[in-house]
Parts: sequence; C-alpha cells; structure tokens
Amino acid sequence: MGGKLQGLRFLMLLCGVTLSIEFEVEKDTNGLQGFLKDIQVNAESLRPLRRTKRRWVLTTIEVEEEDPGPFPKYASTLFNDRSVNLTLKYLIRGPGVDEYPTGIFSVNDTDGRVFTLKTIDREKTPSFRVQFDAAERRTGKIVDDSLVFIVHVQDKNDNAPKFKKPLQNINLKESTPEGNIEVMVEADDIDDHSTPNAKIVYSVVSQTPHSTTAVFGVNPTSGIMTLKGCLDYQQVKTYQVVVRAEDQGTPSLSSTATVNINLVDSNNNPPEIVKKKYVGNVKERESNITLLRIVVEDKDTPNTPAWKAKYSIVQGNENNNYKIVTHPVSNEGILTIVKPLDYEVSPQKALIISAQNEEPLFVCPLKSGKSVPPASTVSIMINVEDVNDPPVFTPEKIKLIQTEGLPPGLKLCKFNVTDSDADHSTIRFEKVYDPENWVKVDPKTGEVVTIGELDRESHYVNNSIYTIIVYAIDDGKPSMTGTGSILLYLRDINDNKPFILNKHAHLCEKKRSVVINAADKDLQPYSGPFTYELLDKGGNTKSPWSLGKISENSIELLKTKQLPQGNYTVPLKIVDQQGISGDDALHLRICKCNEEEECERMVPISAGLSGAAIGAIFGAFLLMLLLLCLLLFCKFGEEKQSKFSELLDGAGQQHLIKYNEEGGSSVSSAGQLPMHSPIKENVLNVNNTLASQPNWGNSKRHSNGGQQRSFMDSGLQGTGRSTHSRFYRSQSTRASISHQPSGKYPWSTRSELQEMINMKVHNIEDDMVNIWEDQPKIYANEGKENISRHPSMGDISMKSDNIQLDFFNDLGPKFNTLAGICQSKMKNGKQKVTYESE
Repeated sequence: MGGKLQGLRFLMLLCGVTLSIEFEVEKDTNGLQGFLKDIQVNAESLRPLRRTKRRWVLTTIEVEEEDPGPFPKYASTLFNDRSVNLTLKYLIRGPGVDEYPTGIFSVNDTDGRVFTLKTIDREKTPSFRVQFDAAERRTGKIVDDSLVFIVHVQDKNDNAPKFKKPLQNINLKESTPEGNIEVMVEADDIDDHSTPNAKIVYSVVSQTPHSTTAVFGVNPTSGIMTLKGCLDYQQVKTYQVVVRAEDQGTPSLSSTATVNINLVDSNNNPPEIVKKKYVGNVKERESNITLLRIVVEDKDTPNTPAWKAKYSIVQGNENNNYKIVTHPVSNEGILTIVKPLDYEVSPQKALIISAQNEEPLFVCPLKSGKSVPPASTVSIMINVEDVNDPPVFTPEKIKLIQTEGLPPGLKLCKFNVTDSDADHSTIRFEKVYDPENWVKVDPKTGEVVTIGELDRESHYVNNSIYTIIVYAIDDGKPSMTGTGSILLYLRDINDNKPFILNKHAHLCEKKRSVVINAADKDLQPYSGPFTYELLDKGGNTKSPWSLGKISENSIELLKTKQLPQGNYTVPLKIVDQQGISGDDALHLRICKCNEEEECERMVPISAGLSGAAIGAIFGAFLLMLLLLCLLLFCKFGEEKQSKFSELLDGAGQQHLIKYNEEGGSSVSSAGQLPMHSPIKENVLNVNNTLASQPNWGNSKRHSNGGQQRSFMDSGLQGTGRSTHSRFYRSQSTRASISHQPSGKYPWSTRSELQEMINMKVHNIEDDMVNIWEDQPKIYANEGKENISRHPSMGDISMKSDNIQLDFFNDLGPKFNTLAGICQSKMKNGKQKVTYESE
C-alpha cells in the first residue's frame, strides 16, 4: 500500500501539485489495506516548479603521514552555494572526528576551512571517510545533502623490511648441482605497496667460510638462494650466509637474515676393494656355506647410503651357484655358495665381483671435467675339491602305462644308473616307496616286477597315477645315494559296481520328490549315466514310491501317496553303461521342515516327571519308610518296651518279655530317674491302668518314719532307690497281658489278676524297709529240681476256672515251648500259670 502512495505522490509532483495526504491503515481478512481519507490541495503548490542547481565546492584535502605540524594545520576549504541566500554553518563528522581515531580533523563552521590537529600514522589508518553537512545557522536545519569525502594519507618511508624467518637452519646435500637451491628468504614492508617504500631487493651480505668453489647467492626479487660451483663435504661441512632485504624508499631502509647451511654427505667417493684378487676352496656338492669376505674402503660418512657398499657378480655366475650380500656393520661383501658345484664339470671357477654404493656416485663437473669413474672390481678363483658323487638315474622319472587288474609277475622296467666317480663301482638298488607293495626291485639289476594286482581305485593312486620311488646306492666312502621314480599310469577296467552317493536323505512331508545321486569308482565308459530300478525285497516298497526324471548320475524318487513322518528304506538297483549293476538302499526320513526346507529338530521324549508324579513317588517312599519303621518297631519293640500295661488290660493277645537278667537285682543307690525313662513311663502306665479298671482297689500305703508313700510314689519319686526296678526288672521272665476291649476274655480273669498284683505290690512295699541295703537277693537256684524260690517268685494261682489260654497259640514259634509247659500243668480243679525263670 505504501508503494502505491509513493507512486501517486510522484505523479502529482510531476504535475506541480503538492499534496497533503492523511491515510489510515485497516486490517481485514485480506491483509493490510490503505485508503485515502482526505486530500487537500495547497494553492501555492499549483505554481510551476523551477529547477535550481546546488553543489558543494571542496578543494583536495592533502594529509601527509608523520607530519610534524605545527597544529592545527590547514588542509582544505569547502563551500556550499546555499550560503548566497542563507547563513550556513558547516559541520564535520565521521572517523578522525567523532569516531576512532578521534580528534584528527576539524572544520571552521563559518568559512568551511578544514584543519588537521595531530600527527597521523598511515600504517594504522591509511584513509578516513569524513562527512560534511551545511545547516542554516538560525534553525540548525540541514539545507543540502551531505558531502562524503575520502581522505587518503600520503605514505612516508618510515618502516624497514622485516624477514619472516630471521634465522634459518637447513640441510643441503653435498651433491646439489649449480643453480637454485631449495632455500628461500622472504621479507615484508608495511609501507604503501604502491610506492617504492615497500619495494624490496634481496642481496647476500656475507658467506662464511669464503670459498671460490662454492658461492651462495640470492635472487634479488624472489629471495630464492642459488649455488655456484660444487660442494665438498670432506672440506667444508657448514656455511653461514647473511642476506639483506632493502626497500627503495627515500631514504631506503633495510634488515638482514642469517641462513645456516649444513651439508649432508653424498656419494662423491666410490668404494675401493682393498685386494685385487681372492682365492677360495670348496668341496663339490656343498651349499649354503660362506666362501670368503671382500673388504672395501670408502671415504664417505659411515652408515650412510653414500658409504654402504652394494656388491654384484659381474661374471661367472651363469648357473646361479653364488650369492653375495653386504654385511650391515663391516660393509664387507659375503660370498656364499647356494648351489653345489660339480668337480667333474670344472675343477676351477672364476668370478668377477664389483662394488658400488647404494647412492649413485656424484662427480662435480667443474673438477677438471671428470666423468663418473667405473666401479671397483676384483677377480676370484674358486677351487673345487672332488668328493664321491651319487649315482645318477637316466631318466630320473620313468613314465609307464599299464592296465589295472593284471596278475603279478609283470615286468615293468629296468632302471639305468651311472656313477661318474668310478666305472667299477657297485650299485645297489633299494625300493623306498611303494605303499601298496605292488612291485619288487632287483637289488643288482634294478629290474622292476609286479608282485601284486594293480588297482586303479587304490587310495594311493592320484589321477590314475601310482608313484614308486627307488634308491641307487654306490659303494664309495662315504656311500652316496641317487633317487629315481616310476610314474605308473593305470588304465581303468569295469571292476566296480555303482552305488548311491548319499545313502541318507530327508524329504519334507509337504514335498513329493527327492533326488538320488549315484556314483561309480570306475571311469568312463564304465560309469554313468546310470539306469535305476526299484526293488521289492519282501516289503511293499513299490506302492508308495516311483522313479521320476533321470539325469546323468541322478534320479528323482517320487512319493506316490502321502506317508506319515518316519524313517523309510528304499532299495534300488543301479546299472552302469556296461550293464554292471549294484543293489543299494536309500535311507529316507520323512519329516516336518522349516522355512529352509530342513528337518525340524526332533524333540526327545521327556524323561522328567510332573509335579503330581513326583508327589506320588515321594508319598510311596514315605509309606515304605513308615512300613519299614513299623517292621523294626514290631521286631525290637518287644525288647525295649514294658508290656505291663497290656497285662493289666487283660486283652486277648499276650507277649512274653525277656529282660535278660538272672536272679534278683539289688536296689542301687542311683540318682533320681530321669523323667523320660522307659521304666518310669511303664510304671505310670501300670498305675494309670490299675486306676482305670473297674473293681480295682487302691494301692496300699506303708508308713515309714511318719511319711506316707504309695508304691507308685516310692517307685517314681524316691531319691534313694527305684523300687520298681526290682519289681519290673529283677525277674528273668515276665508275662504281660494286654487287654483288647473286644471282650474276648471275661472280667473274672481281670479280678484275679487284680488280686495277684495287689499281693505283689504289698510284698514289695514290705521290702521297702531294707531299701538302703545293697545286697543281692536270691530268687531261685539253678540245677535243682526242688527249686527253692523266693517268696516274691511264688506261684501265681488263679482260682477261676474260666481262664482261656488259647492266646498262647498265637504267640509265634519262639513261645511254643513255654506254651507247652504252661498247658501241661493245667489241672481239672484248678488252672495255674507258672512263671519260671530261665
């Protein structure tokens, strides 16, 4: 919108009309739009415009560098023609006034004279861009366009050239030819390059040491140094050259730089062989031995390419019998025999050897016009000593062709061997390599005859060639051996049947065919292409299989119906071109395949068990362990536990308990019984049993010193002795009857047992008076028919006739004898059970 207004104003100005335009800018969806709101036309502006020419007048401002003054110093005067009608005030601004560097220029605001106020350094500020303005003095309004003026500072030669490298150390080869060398000096002058003040000229001030054969110079404009003449490291090793750089100002200024040149020795001295002739001796057939060493002298710096010698055999090494190398330390030439010499061919050998340096020889052409001299050489005579030579086979390898399968006794060849040392020497032949032992070699004549059947399919036959190696040994001192060989090429016959090459294969269950490859150890025409036939060896192999396309040595086996996964054997008959057939079988696995058409890995049947199975096995193991414990308990429980409580129960099943104690045991003065004692537990069981039975009387109390104690208390709580020990353990045999609540035995028997036990308890309590006496008690004497018993071992009589002793029949074989004794003493009017000690 602004551009349109400017264009409109420009058109109206061309017409001489001055417009006063007011506008507003509104914003809508299409962006900014401007429009003219009011246009007022000034009548004064309708007058035609008159073109007037306005201009500045300024003389050249000349400022010189490093002007000594006095300051302020007049430089120039400026004028504007508007000063005719107006009173002007001249203004100045910009670098050198109010911008860096400040305070250099000023202007008289009345008459326009320009002054410099101080010295100017051109190298810091080569020019100034100042701006002049003319303003009406009364209003201060700028009445004309600004005048921009570039003030150039005139250069003064106040700076000397400076070298970028005031000191240089360089290495220069001794063999450097005349002309420019790879050294350059470079200087710079910061004065105005467009004036002679910055133009530099180079020159050599001095050279130390001074030499007439090698003079250094420098190009006056480029600063590249030059060499005239030839350098000689052996005479001078270091030069110092001083170079000056001078400008062309008035007055001229200059500076210098120093170049130290270190010479590097080059090959300007050839190696010289000390001896002119060498003689060496060697035995024939010797190799890899040092024959002699050649010594040289060289004036160049040791261990440099200019000093290291390089030897070569110029003449006499046509058969490559010798090799010469340089010793890395002594610089000698080491001559070595690498291939044996033959005395019979030549008893003496002549060699010519030359020596040069690794670096090419340099000769200064200024020295009498010399050219490069020839290399130093030496002659060597080698004497060959005769030794016994081995026999030589002619030819060294015999090539024969035979057909395999030939019978033994076939003469193959006869070796031809000669010995150059003596015609009358005796040669003996010996076979050293015949892995199949197919031939024998006559030790005198060297005749080779077969002793076995030749077979081309042997593992030692390579490409139908069988190798035989034979030695020929002479009778010299020492004896020598020559080697000959036979390369026997065997022709093939059809003596092998074709067979399946890969007898194991797999077939993806979704595929229909598999390729069978056949092979034959024989060569053409006794091998493929083959013909194939499916065999039926008692199985139904033809029904699920058929043969498909046949190539030269393979056939496609087709599956005629869908078969389950598994292993299959497919017998085949394979016939070669000559009709020789062989029966073979393909072991085929039909499987599920992955994306690469490979059988998926078969997952073996897991040998692990589930948690339930493991729990069942563990439960069975615990049950077996429990049964074993029950068996052990049944076997040994009777010997460890008292059955007195069972006797009190009056049950049907009874057991006899053996205590293995003979006679009555004395009451010992042991401490209080531990609470876990089995005897104590049994006594408690007896007490509890007695108390729990019907019609059971209370145990008697016996007064001892005013203290009332029952039998059970004295047995369990007494601190001196255990009365129950005598009662329950002193007798050799006890009968324990356990009661079963089935009611098999009547209660009358229980009453009689109660009476008996009460009597026994009473007798024992009567004996408590002598409890502190530790004396043995005799219950019975062995060996007498009339046994005198102790009162405590009296017969236990049961008045009841209803006692049933049938339970003795169930006590087992151990108690049959005792049961018989008990039953034999039963009487009609009275039944009595007698417990006798063992």
